[in-house]
Amino acid sequence: MAGIPAFDLPWARASGRMGFVQKSTWGLLLLALAPTACSPPPASVPAPAVAAERHDAKPIAAGDKTVPIAAPGAAPAGPAAVPAPAPISVAEAWVWLRAELPEEASRLRPFDPTEDLLGRLLGWAAPGKTIDVYDRSCRRLRLVRDDASLNGTIHEKTVTRGKTKTESGESIELGDHITLLCGFSHGYERTRDGWRENAVSATGCAAAVGHRLSQVTDTAAWYGGELVSIAVKCTLRTQREQRCRDGSVRTCTSCEELRMEVASPASRTAWGSAQARASAGPSPVDCAAPCPPDEKGTRLAQVNAALAGVKLLQVGMESHPTLFRTRAACLAYASTHAMSAADRPPW
Repeated sequence: MAGIPAFDLPWARASGRMGFVQKSTWGLLLLALAPTACSPPPASVPAPAVAAERHDAKPIAAGDKTVPIAAPGAAPAGPAAVPAPAPISVAEAWVWLRAELPEEASRLRPFDPTEDLLGRLLGWAAPGKTIDVYDRSCRRLRLVRDDASLNGTIHEKTVTRGKTKTESGESIELGDHITLLCGFSHGYERTRDGWRENAVSATGCAAAVGHRLSQVTDTAAWYGGELVSIAVKCTLRTQREQRCRDGSVRTCTSCEELRMEVASPASRTAWGSAQARASAGPSPVDCAAPCPPDEKGTRLAQVNAALAGVKLLQVGMESHPTLFRTRAACLAYASTHAMSAADRPPW
């Protein structure tokens, strides 16, 4: 161990153990260094290969095909995104409907619950009072004003046999709708004091007649409406095939014709759709740009979204007033309007 310096430790000199400490300490150091000193040098591990970036857009040949290489950071080519159509108001949708579908829209109008057509009808009579009104045949109909309707009887019939009498008929309620309450019957017996009621019967059924109250004036009332919801449908679409500059083909679709679908609690009117195909010509187009705008299709989606859940009043379902406030008003109307048997009162 020549040439290895000794550690001058005070406690070792005092105990006479300097030689032991010197040998033991360096022995431990040699043991600690031995594995490292005797191990063979580690084999070199090659670094992972890193593909060199290409900074050009030249294609690389791959067999009989040519694969284009995009420049660093370039996004794949594709059509530009088409933004979603902005929402429109019910008023804007209604203006567009009247311009695009004037005939269908002429039979509709926005339903306004504040219009209070029923209040106008009830205004013909004071609360609890009886009034005479007239149907399309100018026949008198006696009605009593209730909280929400004018009520009376129709189809009245009286049969007398000796000391018994029977009165029968049906009840009618004229409110937002016309309701018939099925037949009733009252039996009477003649006594010294006159007729005394001794029997009452009713069938207990009800049936709606005609349509909803749709118009009221000072002289007449119409029951010719119905609350409906609508949806606009495309009934003719044109598909145009376009050749792209990269050799591919795309199809652009546009709406050409519209129809209105009307739905009520009792019925639904709908139309089918058709497809038409046309070629856009041989000239290639830049398919990175979107298809030409589908103006009707876009507006159709906006209108349907605006009118979803909106109730409209379909009018004109009856050609003539249902009630006249006076007989003179009924006769005046009948003198200028021809009515067939089918136009007579609906009850």
